[in-house]
Amino acid sequence: MPENRKPETRPVSPHQPAAGLIATAVIVTISLAFISLFELSTFTGWVAYCIECVIPMQIVIGITWATKHPRFAASRSQPARGVLLALITLVAGVITGTLFFYTVNGGINPPTPFLLMFIIIVVLTTFAASIMWGGWPFMSMIARPVPAGLAMLASCYLVAYVIFRVSSSYYVQDGVVPRTQVAPTLRYIAEVAKRHDVRISNIFHAGDGNLHPIILFNSHLPGELDRARAAGEDILSYCISVGGSITGEHGVGMEKNELMDKLFPASSIDYMKKFKSLFDPQNGLNPGKVLPTGRGCLEIRQAPFTRRTAV
Repeated sequence: MPENRKPETRPVSPHQPAAGLIATAVIVTISLAFISLFELSTFTGWVAYCIECVIPMQIVIGITWATKHPRFAASRSQPARGVLLALITLVAGVITGTLFFYTVNGGINPPTPFLLMFIIIVVLTTFAASIMWGGWPFMSMIARPVPAGLAMLASCYLVAYVIFRVSSSYYVQDGVVPRTQVAPTLRYIAEVAKRHDVRISNIFHAGDGNLHPIILFNSHLPGELDRARAAGEDILSYCISVGGSITGEHGVGMEKNELMDKLFPASSIDYMKKFKSLFDPQNGLNPGKVLPTGRGCLEIRQAPFTRRTAV
């Protein structure tokens, strides 16, 4: 770039942030209205699976192809362009969703948590391939964007499938660390894998420090489940020690609540329990989640984590 040439900047819309806030409120309202149409079991099963199946193709169209391909759809004016691109993602979702329902899931109805986590890994892998890798090496090896993008997408499905076939069970973590600690944390995760004799595949949001190490193990072999749990706890404890947290986006739930003591002092935990008891004195709302067991005036009960409850 010549020295006297200023970099291009996008003009800031005079309608922001009001337009953004209104648009966000509309989207949230529509989403909640859509969710309310289904029973919880239906939404977390078939509905969630069908929605997740179209996301990988949406990533390819929106990020890898920048909505410029396929040409027969991208060359049209709106709304025809949007409708055709949406139909392409829908067709791709139906094809891949059906394929993996019978291969990964064995045709079990409704979709199992194993299948849902598989498609989530596909989504994360496609995000990584499209954004962090920019479609490499496919976009540089294949001249035409459409075949290159489809090859990249197929490789993401293959990577996820291989991950889920390496071991019969897996344990996904959701720790978060400051961005400056991402590299040291990845090195520590490698040490944890050696220490506990487990395989760990790393998928993460590099931009915000949100880590998703996938701990692979065979729950049918004695001791492997315990080693996987110990490895996960070591990773989350390290995240806390470098200024991070035990969750970046997925929440605490029933899995990580016993680590809350490492993240917060006892006084804070007690205040959280007292606050919950104001609205839920009978402990009927999400019992056994978020807060650790056996502390304070509010007793939280949950079924123990055993081999039968491992996915």
